Amino acid sequence: MTDELSKLFESTKRLYRTEADEAINRLLLILNSSLLDDRIISSIDPVLKRLMEVSNDIGSIEDKNFKGIHELERKIRVEEKTLELLENSISTFISHRSLSTTLSILFESLYYEITKEELPFLVVSRESEALQTYPTLRSEENELLVGVIGIPLFSVSHTHEWILAGHEFGHIIANKELGIEIEYNYSYKNSGIINNYMMEILADFTAMQIFGPVFLEVLLTEFTGAERASASPTHPPIPWRIRLCYDQASYFNRKGFNEEFKEKGVEKFIDAIEGVIGELYPKEESERIKGFGEMVEYKDVESKIREIKEKDFEKIRNIADLKNCYKNAYKFSELLRSDTIPQYEMNSYSPEQIVIGGYLASREKPEKFKSYTQNVVDSLIRMKI
Repeated sequence: MTDELSKLFESTKRLYRTEADEAINRLLLILNSSLLDDRIISSIDPVLKRLMEVSNDIGSIEDKNFKGIHELERKIRVEEKTLELLENSISTFISHRSLSTTLSILFESLYYEITKEELPFLVVSRESEALQTYPTLRSEENELLVGVIGIPLFSVSHTHEWILAGHEFGHIIANKELGIEIEYNYSYKNSGIINNYMMEILADFTAMQIFGPVFLEVLLTEFTGAERASASPTHPPIPWRIRLCYDQASYFNRKGFNEEFKEKGVEKFIDAIEGVIGELYPKEESERIKGFGEMVEYKDVESKIREIKEKDFEKIRNIADLKNCYKNAYKFSELLRSDTIPQYEMNSYSPEQIVIGGYLASREKPEKFKSYTQNVVDSLIRMKI
């Protein structure tokens, strides 16, 4: 029996050692591919180092230590997820280069504008991809080395989806500026679910502060008509999110945001939003909807939501800067609608002003959204050249 166990153990060792070495070889191919810039390449080194350590540990593990070998196998699986993510980001870059490049430019620019630090971004877009953040490429000190955002394939031609992806970017900024964790708690106890909900609401608030009222509009566009009680263990009910973002938009109004843009049609936009909110998401009715499995009620999170509202979102983007962003976004929107975008004017606009401007133009002339999106893509890529 002892000999049989030893044979089984040796067979298991060879299998896992082969898998670790295969993952190392795939990582080396990525490192030598020249498709990723040096900042992203350097973030792969810790992954490669960990896999090499696992491979060596497998070779030296004592006989019949099945618990130890399965712990090493678990480590391989963790690193394989990162490897798959990198391979998918390269595949996205090759097959959807415009989407990948454009969104990287947008998020890298915003990240530097907010934090005054540089962080490279990768975009993953697969057939079954949903909007999500992948906080996997980290240093040994657990510092995020690369921002990785998943976005659906069809989003290549929809600027409203890029703005909605601001929620995923919001996770990364809330982590950096407010110290909020990005990873979900999967215990599914009430406390874990509430922490997940707060993380999502914080990401919404952060996206609102960065992209302004259009984020609320795309949130409504995306989710109105969806299941009213569509809560999960990780995401709060949609009516909660929409009502809370509406409250944040009301804060902008108190700061004079709406008054400043009366001539730009903001009043019409506000009336439309308030009509939808009033009819579909009245405050009391929205707050009666319960969270996942009807285990969490709005009253359970009220105190934590008050804590969120007390956070200093102005350190992420102050209202004066947001107003200036919209002034330029409206100018760019007008240029798009007049079919005149002088090349010499391009340096006058930041990436998020171009994206918001493209969205505003598409809202005015929906039949031209494809050509406007292409203009936005071309404008951002020219910035990179």
